[in-house]
Amino acid sequence: MHAFPLNTITMDLRQKVKRVRPGANVVQRLKRARSMLAKLQREASMRLTQMQDIGGCRAVVTTIDEVYALREQYRKSKSLHVLVNEDDYIANPKPSGYRSLHLVYRFQSRGHSQYIKLMFEVQLRTLTQHAWATAPTPFASARSATVTLSRAARPLRSSGRSRWC
Repeated sequence: MHAFPLNTITMDLRQKVKRVRPGANVVQRLKRARSMLAKLQREASMRLTQMQDIGGCRAVVTTIDEVYALREQYRKSKSLHVLVNEDDYIANPKPSGYRSLHLVYRFQSRGHSQYIKLMFEVQLRTLTQHAWATAPTPFASARSATVTLSRAARPLRSSGRSRWC
């Protein structure tokens, strides 16, 4: 059910990425049934029809400035899709330290009414954020323990935001 909208959204993301960082990595994914069930059990009020990340795509770029440039590409877009939610985990990291920018859309199409209102998520992140988010599970406790960095180890700053992570 999500394959056509997901391919459409991913192709749109690829076009936007070409304008900001040609050659950047763009991938798509459908959430696994096991993950959906776990989320439904974890969040008692959650319904499958409300789950906004069943289908999603991700762009992995080099800098945070590029992440925000991609967000601007979406804001300026004349797309029919409706922005439902934006979670800026770069400006406001999760307690675990996770950082990424998530844009949640409701799919809209003039020619494919069966897909209207399906939700999908676009994730925008840097290479460093992606490496951190996809690190093997044994490192999860180390990620949680890494609350602060020494001043010397902090990333460069650009436009008031961390340039690399």
